Amino acid sequence: MEYDGLSHLDRDRLRHDRDRMNWLDANGWRMRYFTDRDLYARPTHILKTLRSALTP
Repeated sequence: MEYDGLSHLDRDRLRHDRDRMNWLDANGWRMRYFTDRDLYARPTHILKTLRSALTP
């Protein structure tokens, strides 16, 4: 699970994030990404999404 705040909109940070995301994917990680709206206004959406991702 990852939350990207405003600092991730910086061009260099975004490049780093994309490289890391690709590395995680290539190494078998299943990531889920959330926004500030999810974190502060829709926490149940986060829980449902994670529950679904972790259920075989």
